[in-house]
Amino acid sequence: MYFKQIRLTDMGCASYLIGSEQSGEAAVVDPSWDIEVYLKEAEAKGLKITRIFETHLHADHVSGNRRLAQLTGAEIYLHKLAKAEFPYQAVEGGSIITFGEVQIKVLATPGHTWESITLLVEDTANPQTPAKLLSGDTLFIGDVGRPDFAGQEGAGTLFDSLKREILPLADDTEIYPAHLAGSLCGRSMSAEPSSILRIEKATNPALQYTDRAAFVDFLTADLPPEPADFRRIVELNRVGVPTEQPRLVELEWDELETIRVGSAKLIDIREPDAFWSGHLTGSLNVPPGLSQFGANVALFVTPTTPIVLVVNNAGEALQAQNALGVVGRYNLVGFIRFAKVVTLADTSAQNHRIEAPALVTQLENYYPVVIDVRDLGEFEADCLPVAVNIPLRQLPKRLSELEANKEKPLVVLCAAGNRSSLATSYLLSQGWTKALNLRGGMEALRALVPVGQH
Repeated sequence: MYFKQIRLTDMGCASYLIGSEQSGEAAVVDPSWDIEVYLKEAEAKGLKITRIFETHLHADHVSGNRRLAQLTGAEIYLHKLAKAEFPYQAVEGGSIITFGEVQIKVLATPGHTWESITLLVEDTANPQTPAKLLSGDTLFIGDVGRPDFAGQEGAGTLFDSLKREILPLADDTEIYPAHLAGSLCGRSMSAEPSSILRIEKATNPALQYTDRAAFVDFLTADLPPEPADFRRIVELNRVGVPTEQPRLVELEWDELETIRVGSAKLIDIREPDAFWSGHLTGSLNVPPGLSQFGANVALFVTPTTPIVLVVNNAGEALQAQNALGVVGRYNLVGFIRFAKVVTLADTSAQNHRIEAPALVTQLENYYPVVIDVRDLGEFEADCLPVAVNIPLRQLPKRLSELEANKEKPLVVLCAAGNRSSLATSYLLSQGWTKALNLRGGMEALRALVPVGQH
């Protein structure tokens, strides 16, 4: 049996290709929007993709299941409670699907969502090898799935699913989840891409609870805010998204000017240093080094807003289009190379960046307004005493908290300067004309002022 984990690192997602050496067939589990990786891998191994499994209707990314099915003719498998509006094979707990030496047993594990399943994969030609559990969003490495969609009842049901279906499995069962560290779907996932059930039983905090009520309290306490697009993406995955991406169009300046008269949003994906040297007025800076690229664009751009990408080259634009497709942003008008508009760029942007030594000098003389857009855990681990924590994901909804400082210099920082670059460009677009991005973030600041010295 052939088995490979395929990671979408930007979103913290994992999908799987399972192939039969006997029959030449393959299954893909939890495919991402960009399906080329599965097609290329299957072709390289001489496999034909005949089956596509979804462990549940995902909330953080748009699935590529229909795109993959259209190209390969493969059947899509979902739990019967998914009630998807496209053709699929309905499965339930106890369903068994075989091809060649591959046996896939469906375990019904509701809790994260009501239609959640996990897949127990066994190689019948090598029965001595440990089974592989594709655990979806039920069991992560060092964590379990969030119960946002099913609430307190779902949290209790997740406890039941773990106790009934997963914990009784053989201790050497290999665990392969649908999400990894960096995903929005968990709280404290390990950086490890896989694990063994024996290790999870011993170390996973969620698996230490033997009391259902205590588990529910643990799982529902201090949940991070639900990302704004979660429910919309679930519905896209239930209804079925377009199977083809629109053709990527390169724009000229006169076309861009016409588009900007309307409601189009400029997303400049160049690195912060390039962006703050000069950019088109009103642009949002979402650099490629910023994880969760598509999700971060979605924070500030509605699904119906036309998007124009500002890029260095067409290759960057294509990568960005794929990342936007992952979060259901398909209204991409086109892209323009910055080189074509460099003479029209606002070079006063340089005045909206502050270096770490300059901020240190300010901190020694007076208390400037400082906004830290890192997540709460990062902020609590190491922060400036004068800083106010407004995580990037919460910024659009918490703008009113900054209204009193709209006419004052306001320094925005994060870990390395990527998130703060987006936040600063957003604040400028909303009228905070004196917002400043700290170049290099806390990393640059701590090189000058170690922890404990303020």
